[in-house]
Amino acid sequence: MRSWRLVALLILVVLLPFACSKNDDPMEPGDENGVLMGRVVDSSGEDALGGVVVRLEGTDQTAVTAADGSFEFTDLPGGDFTVVVEPPDGAPYQSNRIEISVHPGGTVAVDCTVLPDSAAPGPIAIYPQSARVGVLESVQFYIGGAGGWIGIEGGGQDGVPYRPTWSIRSEHAIGVLSREGIFIGTAVGSGQVVASLSASVNAIAEIEVVADGDVARIIVHPPYMVEVLAGESRYLAAYAINGAGDVASGVSLMWSVDPATLGTIEPATDLTPEERAEILARLWYGMDDGWGGPTDDDTITVPGDSGGTRPPDPLPPDVDLSDISIVRFTAEMGVQGEARGEIKVGVEGASWAETVGVSVLARGTLTTVYLHPEEVGLALGSEAFFFAYGLNEWDRPIGGLAYAWSVEPASLGTIEEMEGPWMGPNDPADGRPSPDWRGGVVLRATEEGEGTVGCVVTDSLTGASIERTAIVRVAPAPVLDRIQVRPNPIEATLGDSLLVEAVALNTWNDVDWSAQILWSYEGNAGVFVPFDGPHPVDPDSTWSPGGPGDPTDPSIPGSSYGMAYGYFLANNPGGTGTLTATATATGVPGVAGVTVTIDVPIRVLAR
Repeated sequence: MRSWRLVALLILVVLLPFACSKNDDPMEPGDENGVLMGRVVDSSGEDALGGVVVRLEGTDQTAVTAADGSFEFTDLPGGDFTVVVEPPDGAPYQSNRIEISVHPGGTVAVDCTVLPDSAAPGPIAIYPQSARVGVLESVQFYIGGAGGWIGIEGGGQDGVPYRPTWSIRSEHAIGVLSREGIFIGTAVGSGQVVASLSASVNAIAEIEVVADGDVARIIVHPPYMVEVLAGESRYLAAYAINGAGDVASGVSLMWSVDPATLGTIEPATDLTPEERAEILARLWYGMDDGWGGPTDDDTITVPGDSGGTRPPDPLPPDVDLSDISIVRFTAEMGVQGEARGEIKVGVEGASWAETVGVSVLARGTLTTVYLHPEEVGLALGSEAFFFAYGLNEWDRPIGGLAYAWSVEPASLGTIEEMEGPWMGPNDPADGRPSPDWRGGVVLRATEEGEGTVGCVVTDSLTGASIERTAIVRVAPAPVLDRIQVRPNPIEATLGDSLLVEAVALNTWNDVDWSAQILWSYEGNAGVFVPFDGPHPVDPDSTWSPGGPGDPTDPSIPGSSYGMAYGYFLANNPGGTGTLTATATATGVPGVAGVTVTIDVPIRVLAR
C-alpha cells in the first residue's frame, strides 16, 4: 500500500467521528436494517439545538433532539430517506430537508444544519459539479451562489457564514463525507453528494468511486479558459490519473471541440523532447509568474515554490512525457467578433469528459506597433534590449508577423535577434506554437554618436506593414560627477531631528551605484548619526553583496553605494557646523576612479 494511502486512511479515521454522512459500515451477519443518527446545529454559530423535531418524510418515525442536539433512528430498512428538520414554533430558525441514503447493516451519521430566520441565500450550486476518485482518495466539495463561495473554513472568500448539511445518496456504501464537504471514497460505485441549506435551497453533485486501474480524472492545462485569435494556434496538454492516484500509463485521450466550427485539434507529434518539456513546464508553471523549466528529455521535476500562487493540479515529479498528451488547437480564421465553446478531453469508451472553455476572437488586421524603449542612452561597449509587438484594431497582440530590425548609422552598433523563453522562431512560450506575436533584439554600441534602431513589422497574412524607430545615443561611459544632499543647507531648531540624504550622480545625471559615500561632521550644532543598516536602492539596479552596487557596507557606519542617509539632531541653539559627504567611485573599465565631496552648512536656529 502506498504511503499516501496510509495518510488517507489516517484522515479517514479522524473524519469518521465528525462525518456529516457516512455509508460504508460493513454489514454484520444477520443484520439487515440500518441506523440514522446525528445532531442539529446552527449553521452560522455551530450551537447545538435541542427541542428540534426531526422526522423521516413518508414514515411515522419522529424524534426530538436532546439538549446537545442529538437524535437517532434505528431499525431502518435500506433505502433513500428525506430527513425533515423543523425547529419549534417561535425558534429563530428555518426548516431543512436532507436527502440521504441508509444501507442495510450500516450506520449513517449526519450533522444537520439550520439557517437563522434572517438568512436569505439565493440558489446555490456545488463545485465541482461532478467528481471521480479512487478508493481512499478524497475530493473537497464547496457550495456557491450570488453571495460567494460557502462552506470554506473561515466563512468563505466573501465572508458567507453559513455551513450546509452534506449528505450522500447511493445504492450502496461508497464513502464518507465530512461536515466540511470532504468526500473520501471507500468502495467502488456511484452516487450523489447533496448540500442542503434549507427546505428550499439545496444542490446536487455527481460522485463516482473508481477502481485502482480505472481513470478517475483528467488533468488539463490550461485548466479553465483558452483565448485564441482567429487563425492562430495554442498548445494544450493533459494526462489521466487512475483510481490509485497515479499517472495512468497507456491511456488514449480523446480531444474534441464543441462546436466544431471554432477550430481544429491535432496531436503535436512534430515536437522534439526538449520542446515537449519546455511546453509542459510553461503550461503548468509558467503562464502567470515564470515558474519552471525543463530538466531532461524524459522527465520534468516540479519546480520549488517561488513565492507566487501555484496553479491547481501541479505536474507530478518525474512524469514520463509519453504519458502526457500534447495537442495544438488552431482557431478558425473566419470567426467574426468572438465565438465561445469548449475543448473536451475524455477517455475512449467513457461517458464523461473534462472541459476547458475556449474563446476565439477575430484576428483583425495589424493596426498599431509598439517599440520599447523609444529612447535610450548607452555607454560605448554596453548593450540595450529592444522589443516590438503588433496589435489589431481591438488592441490585442497578433501573430503571423515578421520583424525586420536595423540600426542607422550601421557603425553605431550591432544587432542580434533574441531567442529566449519569450521570443524566437522555435519558442513554445506560454503554450503558443506561434510565438511571433513579438520580437526582440540586443543592440551592442560600437561607436559614439546618435542614431536610431528601427523595426518594420509586417503582417504576413494581409501584407500590412508599419515601421517604428527608437532614438539611440552612444556617449562616453558615465563617471562620478557630483553629490547631491538634501536638505542643503541644514537649518533646524532645538530638539529637531532631520533626515539627511546624499545621492552620488554621474555625468548622465543617473545614480552612480559604484560610488561609496562616507559622512563626516564638524561643529557644535548637534549630533549627526549615519545609518548603518540597509538603505533604499534603485529597483532597476544590479548589485551583489559586498561588491559595486551593494547598497550597504556594514563595516563602515553610514557608508553605502550610490545613496546614503543619516539623522541630524539639533541640541545647541545658535550652533553651527559642517556636514561633509565624500563619494568615491571605482569607475568603469579604462576610467580612473573619481572622488567628489560636498560641504553642507548646518545652523541651529533659536526658538
